[in-house]
Amino acid sequence: MQRTLIRLAAVLAVAAFVAGLSLVANGPAATRAANGETTWNITVQNLTEGQPFSPPVVVVHDATADVFEVGSAASAGVQAIAEDGDPAPLVAALDGAGGIHDVTVFGGPILAGTSATVMVSGTSGSLVSIVGMLICTNDGFTGADSWALPVSGSSSL
Repeated sequence: MQRTLIRLAAVLAVAAFVAGLSLVANGPAATRAANGETTWNITVQNLTEGQPFSPPVVVVHDATADVFEVGSAASAGVQAIAEDGDPAPLVAALDGAGGIHDVTVFGGPILAGTSATVMVSGTSGSLVSIVGMLICTNDGFTGADSWALPVSGSSSL
């Protein structure tokens, strides 16, 4: 029974994480850099009651890169986040990897009922993946896997 309640709490935390994700392209298309890069504000809003997230790692990438695969074993970097909230192994593994445009870590934990925003960059057609630890769980993490970034305007997921 305890395990079922923990799983249910983790599922609800994931739903709250996803419901609070906001992707915003900064300004009109004219503000894109000469090299074709666009910047986005990524806001994570923690809609849970009492479940803080470790500082999430935001990865902007193309379709050839994969930060994690839903239903598959987690990489050592994702495991480090799930077990200890430590983003360093994932950031190091992605640094210079093919298909990766940007890797950014939020400045601190995102507490229940709060939100935080980071700015990332990439090219048109980029995808975003986000990984953060569910602090009040035993090795749980939440995230978004390969979601399309908006070309302009904003998108809330």
